[in-house]
Amino acid sequence: VAGLLRGDFAARMAGYAQGRQWGWWSVNDIRRLENLNGIGAEGDVYLQPLNMTPAGGAPPADPNTQESAA
Repeated sequence: VAGLLRGDFAARMAGYAQGRQWGWWSVNDIRRLENLNGIGAEGDVYLQPLNMTPAGGAPPADPNTQESAA
């Protein structure tokens, strides 16, 4: 039933793109909605738009990198 109620391909992809870019959904979230397997832990990362970071501050560090703060 869920497959019959979802929108057409173009509408779903546009919605997924917007959700991914604005940090609402991760890659694995989107894959789950399409009944696909996740890609592992790297698929659980949520994006944060740079215009949503505190003014005058550096963007938050990516928790998936091995770089240390200087």
